Amino acid sequence: MGVNRIGATARLVVAASLSLASCRTTLPPYQPRPDRDAGVGNMDGASAERLQATLDRSVQRLDLPGLQATIRLGDGRTWTGVSGTADADRKFPLRQNAAFRVGSLTKLYTATLVLLLVDEGRLSLDDTIANWLPGYPNASRIAIRQLLSHRSGAAELLTSTWVKVRSSFAATTWKPEELVAAAAGLDPSAAGEGFAYSNTNYVLLGVICERVTGKSLAGLLRERIADPLRLQATRLVPYDPPPAGLTTGFDRDMLPLPGLYRLEPGDASWATVAYAAGALVSTTEELVRFLDALVDHRILSARSLEDMLSFQEAPMAGRPEQRGYGLGISRVEVAGLEHWGHAGLFIGSSAIALHAPGCGLTVAVAGNLSTFDVVSVAAELEHAAGNCALE
Repeated sequence: MGVNRIGATARLVVAASLSLASCRTTLPPYQPRPDRDAGVGNMDGASAERLQATLDRSVQRLDLPGLQATIRLGDGRTWTGVSGTADADRKFPLRQNAAFRVGSLTKLYTATLVLLLVDEGRLSLDDTIANWLPGYPNASRIAIRQLLSHRSGAAELLTSTWVKVRSSFAATTWKPEELVAAAAGLDPSAAGEGFAYSNTNYVLLGVICERVTGKSLAGLLRERIADPLRLQATRLVPYDPPPAGLTTGFDRDMLPLPGLYRLEPGDASWATVAYAAGALVSTTEELVRFLDALVDHRILSARSLEDMLSFQEAPMAGRPEQRGYGLGISRVEVAGLEHWGHAGLFIGSSAIALHAPGCGLTVAVAGNLSTFDVVSVAAELEHAAGNCALE
């Protein structure tokens, strides 16, 4: 099927001229092993089997290498399961302890770190970024709150041809200051004009967190979130070493390459360009534990959580389910049910973590392929769980 590990500029230029529609890679069919288990947790056997079968069907329906999912019901019952494989040739079953790059779910963690600094009086949501990034365009007119809510007007870093070409080399490592400089060279729009999702906002927030505290963002994540919640696999990679279970990722849609692009656990280029906007690695079980702690007032003050959940209109192409965006968190509607959380897309993986406040259910899904319908997997798992059933 052709698995690519070449990041050369020449390869990108040649491949860009190809018709992607004519070379989409289909994986070998997935057949669940007869002896596969039905996940772990304290769910009753029938429910666990129903959830596992739903995950197996999702791998087959979406033509994925593998999936991991965790669901916690309002009554406290939990289930975590995996399906599919860690490789594209169907040789190695995905393991229960697999960890994934979770892309823009990182924004929820970065926003939480910013709000913790607000709780400590070290930042204010109304501070302008001129205090920390005085040379950035419109710095005196952009507030921390606007970065968090994607209303700063900061141009999207990933529209830079230089950033995309340089990141095509797997060994590239970006420094946060280089990302700020690259973003500063793009044309911004006026701050406050409306919602415009931009990874640049969270790159800037990561740098601000480091300058306020004098600590690395990876260190802050461990100190303020991961260690207190005993999240062993939740790390910013490559700023921290990857957890042992970090999976290889595969892409067939985001990069203009024939076949499958293979993103190895040690690759640094796309992770360092993502930085505070998308470099997080985690498991679905740890995503659920973090989101539960956040909405259950175990991390932020009541005032900061209220600010985080103050949703504003946020229409976004490709995300019809999004009904609003707060400070680093989305409000989405799935089959009529309100959820809070975030989706994440990274080259080689997709993930989502959602909490349904109406019934206390939390669900997270991650897979080792880019750009699949992760929302539909979460919705089907909720329906299979028989709690907050989506008709």
